[in-house]
Amino acid sequence: MAEPLEALRLGFSALQQEMDLRHPQRRQDDGPLEKLQRHTHTLWATHHQGRESTERSQAVLIELHGGLQRLHTLVQDCKVWANTLMVYGDMDLSYEWLGELQDLLGGLLSATDDLGTVHHQLAHHHQETRDALDEQAAYLQALQHSLLYASLQPLSTLQPRLQECLRLAAQDSQRSAELHWQGADTVLEQATLRALAPALEHLLRNCLAHGMEPPAQRRALGKPEVGQITLAITATASTHTITVQDDGAGLDSAAIGQRAARLGLWPHAHAPSAAEAAALILQPGLSTASSLSTLAGRGIGLDAVQAQIAALGGQLHITSRPGQGCCTTIRLPAPPAVLPVHVVRAGAWQVALPAQMVEGVRRIPWALAVQGWEQGLLQGDPRGPLPLYWAGAVWQQSLRSQERPLDEQALVIVVRSATQRWGLWVDAAQPAQEVLLQAPGALHTPIAGLLGTASLPGGQVVQVYSPEAAIAAHETRSHSAAAHTPAASPMENQAEANTDNSPDTERPTVMLVDDSISVRRLAQHLLAAHGWDVVSAADGLEALQLLHSGACRPSLLLVDIEMPGMDGLELLRRLRAQAAWQDVPVVMLTAHEAGPVSQQALDMGAQAYLTKPYTPGQLLAQVRRYARVAQVAQVAQVAQPA
Repeated sequence: MAEPLEALRLGFSALQQEMDLRHPQRRQDDGPLEKLQRHTHTLWATHHQGRESTERSQAVLIELHGGLQRLHTLVQDCKVWANTLMVYGDMDLSYEWLGELQDLLGGLLSATDDLGTVHHQLAHHHQETRDALDEQAAYLQALQHSLLYASLQPLSTLQPRLQECLRLAAQDSQRSAELHWQGADTVLEQATLRALAPALEHLLRNCLAHGMEPPAQRRALGKPEVGQITLAITATASTHTITVQDDGAGLDSAAIGQRAARLGLWPHAHAPSAAEAAALILQPGLSTASSLSTLAGRGIGLDAVQAQIAALGGQLHITSRPGQGCCTTIRLPAPPAVLPVHVVRAGAWQVALPAQMVEGVRRIPWALAVQGWEQGLLQGDPRGPLPLYWAGAVWQQSLRSQERPLDEQALVIVVRSATQRWGLWVDAAQPAQEVLLQAPGALHTPIAGLLGTASLPGGQVVQVYSPEAAIAAHETRSHSAAAHTPAASPMENQAEANTDNSPDTERPTVMLVDDSISVRRLAQHLLAAHGWDVVSAADGLEALQLLHSGACRPSLLLVDIEMPGMDGLELLRRLRAQAAWQDVPVVMLTAHEAGPVSQQALDMGAQAYLTKPYTPGQLLAQVRRYARVAQVAQVAQVAQPA
């Protein structure tokens, strides 16, 4: 129950965010930027309503056009029948009656033409409305883009304030120091900057009041008269680290120990160490100042700074080296990142995917999508067979699509990682849009592929997933369920039987192309032990000769990239250029880490990419994924009636 409960907790958190966006009156402390964001969300919601109304109007116009065409045809037919009746009919009808009938039909035909003119005008106005909505969407996207970055400001925004604070502190303490900045262009949220400014001011005042020696003493110690303070910030994917480093005397462990002893915080007779002193000064009420001033002695110590940092979800850590200075480290959660995403829908489930992992969107015939979903592999892709999954099943929301489109075209999102490509069958997909990605924080139970949550321009909150991790988790669940399922479909049973070691059945074949004899032997023993026939080749030329000779029809090719004679990329290019081998899955093998070479292999039509040294389990997983599915497809083709 741990994973479903964590997903429920995350969904409740997203619901709270969405409630705040949809009911802004719940928050009373919004500033101008927050109000502008709310108005933008409202504009987006209105825009989406207008877009949906326009789409419904488009469908009505199409139906109206078809009805007018049928009506025009019927009136024309009636007019032809009236003429025929007047010329060849044997009914005793007066010419006046027939004339009135002709006039009536002519009026109907004229009215039909007028309706057609009105339809054309409506279609023209409808197109103008769509163009206006597109233009409005462009302006709204630009506004949303500006708002996304307006909520993030660089740390250098605080530079004038902190410089002035240091100048005033230097006047009061009769000491001077220079403030050096590193990474000041790193952006933080405005609310974080506002809460962080008093803490940084307190630390700078402490550097002068407690850490920096008087100018005469610094000269005696061989230090420059002007102290040096460095404020640096470094950013990672999950945290921002701010350090305030000075070159003063460091913490006075003896004075801190005496003060702590008077407060009952240090029961020992000896002075605390530097680490112990750094922990003691974070206690409430502990100050080593001997007199009250604007810099120190007011009873407000570093415990107040620590409380401010904790309120921001961060941590405060102090280190000191006697005679060399003190360093205060603040670790804060990284601010929401601006990320372009594609929002897709599978049934009632809606999820966002990073745009850099979406290769493209394809519309394919419904029957082809159903066949690819049943077999697990979509044929007909220009770059070779593509593993196909229903997006609702990947996120455990539904088994298959229940929305059959009127145009009989299924929607497939092609996603990719550094080593593989997949197809996700969805019901709907939106164009790429920029959102603020909020990290999920510390989850008690990690959710596979979850990157965080994001608020869409219309105010709806969606979860953002990495498709690679989510699909891998889905495949693991599927394999585990298949291993515990007592009965399978006839095609699966037949494909499974073909992987049996019985000599009476035809075993599927895997071709291994690698110039290393040891690699070929190890892989051959491994695959043969699990029910596969293996044909090996030392390079691409030998592999092409075997394929063209008709000696084997492999279900899968395992191809090394670097080989003499003909390398793996050239072999892949030639295979994909021939219609007979376009549907054969190819998994590339190489000793190089995933990077430009792997992307080139995927672009040329490889299904996956394995980096040496790979484990036997990794190799078997790829072979089972592609070779078995290809075998099921062959069985299905054989099973079809002529």
